Amino acid sequence: MENKITYLQSVISTLKDDSLLADEKLKALQEEVRLLWDVSRKNNFELHVLESEAQDTEDRMEAVNLKVEKV
Repeated sequence: MENKITYLQSVISTLKDDSLLADEKLKALQEEVRLLWDVSRKNNFELHVLESEAQDTEDRMEAVNLKVEKV
């Protein structure tokens, strides 16, 4: 009977250790996801800025072309 108790205590200890490791891995993955979201938001903002700048440049080029055509 004592062997069974010792075995079950060992199993419980192993389960606790595994649970702690799983929690640590989960926290690390959650942090990685948070960092990836931060990078994604930054990239989306920079993409929006570049698209806006490209549109402004295109608009200026069209205005210059119209002036050149008038001359």
